[in-house]
Amino acid sequence: MPLGCSEEFSLLNFKESNYINERGRTYTKYFITHDGFTFLVMGYKKRCYVQGELN
Repeated sequence: MPLGCSEEFSLLNFKESNYINERGRTYTKYFITHDGFTFLVMGYKKRCYVQGELN
């Protein structure tokens, strides 16, 4: 998995959907649970810390 989490975690916490804007164009959007959001934020902070970008 590109996110680095299990398939089960991914299926439970990230749902893909679509929406149509006012011009009629279709875009992808994602519904994310609290646990999924926490996973994304902590993964980003860890990556920045390892690369020396976070104080």
